[in-house]
Amino acid sequence: MSEKQSTFNIDFMGQRRLFAGLSVVLMLVSVIALITKGLNLGLDFTGGTQLRVAFENSVNLDDVRAVVEEEGFASPQAVYYGSESEVLIRFQGSLEDVAVAQINAELAEQAPGAQVENIVRETGVYQTRVVISGVDDPRGVAEAVFPPRIYGAVDTRSAGEEGTAFLLTANATDPVADALLQELEKATGQQADLQDLSFVGSQVGDELADNSVIGLLVAFACVMLYVALRFQYKFSVGAVAALIHDVLLVVGLFSIFQWQVDLTVFAAILAVIGYSINDTIVIFDRVRENLRKVRKGTPEEIINLSINQTFERTLITSFTTLLVLLALFFFGGETIRGFSVALIAGILVGTYSTYYMANNIILAMNISKEDLMAPVKEGAEFEETPP
Repeated sequence: MSEKQSTFNIDFMGQRRLFAGLSVVLMLVSVIALITKGLNLGLDFTGGTQLRVAFENSVNLDDVRAVVEEEGFASPQAVYYGSESEVLIRFQGSLEDVAVAQINAELAEQAPGAQVENIVRETGVYQTRVVISGVDDPRGVAEAVFPPRIYGAVDTRSAGEEGTAFLLTANATDPVADALLQELEKATGQQADLQDLSFVGSQVGDELADNSVIGLLVAFACVMLYVALRFQYKFSVGAVAALIHDVLLVVGLFSIFQWQVDLTVFAAILAVIGYSINDTIVIFDRVRENLRKVRKGTPEEIINLSINQTFERTLITSFTTLLVLLALFFFGGETIRGFSVALIAGILVGTYSTYYMANNIILAMNISKEDLMAPVKEGAEFEETPP
């Protein structure tokens, strides 16, 4: 085993059973977390509302996010839109959902037992119609609980049924959006103008989720086919097992800590697949070369040699990539925070799995020199015989 020497001589495969057990435990923890806690899906997958707000001058996004959170909007996001004086605000649910939550909070204090049955925003002038039931004096409750700063002058009427009342409002803008603009103006000291308001339904989110899963499965299938053709089927099984391990651990991490999963996180997971398979291919290529050229040595020793020969390259590549990702994490802002976290975790897990998952699998499948020998055609010995 002296054909290609390495500056490192670490017995990676000596502890392969210990690390295989660790990988199994981590994957089980990830699966349990996904089953019990699920994923905190972002607006891209759940649907929600987005508002584009223009200010007179540049604004601080942290101030905008703080206002949106205080107003009770779920999972808010705020990013610049074209310039630092225009902000795109996104949050889960509709404005009607926010209105219901606010009204129910007021009802809980003013009239326990009362509840909002529905809210309808009609076309043209924004009108909010709320049906309140469960109290003796629904009109009085309605007048008491609807904040004037949101709904302005209200008109309460009997719904024609005992114990119910309608509330009608007419505003130039949606009452909830108008209240948010007022709070933004107070926080920033600038005039805030609503440029656009749109809603993304959950059906679009469901389609994105389905397409994301299909994308992952297609990626796994393509990787398995490529490695099987480029190397040998045992290598392809090891490579795909390592990728499944990487994706499961990264997704499990997001499930355990309930970090939000959006399309940027999904893009990071796909990037992790590409990064991990590249690292695996480099080591597999050296394993194949050494299995063919090194005359003495067991498959375990040859894999150890191959890992040590590529170890320095892996360290440098992973370290420099992590430096960039850490810069993104600390200075890239809230928008790409999930992306950078997923990639940091993916690179660490992917480097580990290349050593202790992919190579463990090919050892468990009894990889040998014979697996890489070209098949001898039947009758080849007769073709070499001179006539």
